[in-house]
Amino acid sequence: MALSRKVAKELCTSVELSLYDDSTPKGIIKLSSKDIESKIKIAKNYRDKYSALYKTQAKVAKSKQGNREAELTSYRTSKKEKIFQDCLERFERGLAKAKIDEARLKRREERAREKANRVPGKKGRKPGSKNKKGTKASRALAKLNPKKKGKPSSKGKPSKKSKASGKGRPKK
Repeated sequence: MALSRKVAKELCTSVELSLYDDSTPKGIIKLSSKDIESKIKIAKNYRDKYSALYKTQAKVAKSKQGNREAELTSYRTSKKEKIFQDCLERFERGLAKAKIDEARLKRREERAREKANRVPGKKGRKPGSKNKKGTKASRALAKLNPKKKGKPSSKGKPSKKSKASGKGRPKK
């Protein structure tokens, strides 16, 4: 069970209370994933500190049986340990959510970049990508205007296919 802010305010210092406030849902929203990671380290340090302190105080309370002041001190320390354990758990949940949100944002940015780089009229193609078959219009243009690849023109000479089939241009 999470302890209320009122209890935390009674037990914690101002620095510790600001860490508690940052672990609330309203506080986590304002933090980046790097900030949350640093807050996790701080919360772990406080939790470990108060856990160790509670153990030593519990030993002292057992040795001085009936010492009401020692029991009260160890009770307050155990509450602080629980406060920082709760903070730590909230930060870890917030970090997981922040990483998911950052991944979504990154994917959105990538899609927007891809959409901006698309060539108009060519759905889904990136610039520089070549379609092996081409469009109907590009194939028709290729038939009308064949590309020259450094070979001498074949004007006046029948193609090899036409010689073999005998259907070439008629001889003059």
